[in-house]
Amino acid sequence: MPEPTVAGHGAQAARKAELYLQWSVSFGQEPDRDVAAEHRALLDAATAREADTACELLRDHIAHTAQLVIRGASDEPNTADIGERP
Repeated sequence: MPEPTVAGHGAQAARKAELYLQWSVSFGQEPDRDVAAEHRALLDAATAREADTACELLRDHIAHTAQLVIRGASDEPNTADIGERP
């Protein structure tokens, strides 16, 4: 098996992020939530090197989005044939 590379890990993270984004968008329509503002606040805290603030904002953002996905998920098991995985 080939050794994992940084590029490979980055590509895998990007695929997972895209899937998570699709789930969160399809399951969570919240008209009063300003996701762009949340992202801006995260960026501002990170670029200002305010690590504690950035970590708190990121944790809250991910937890909120995860709750949207969980609320939108079916209680039924997924029986789709996803085929062979790489």
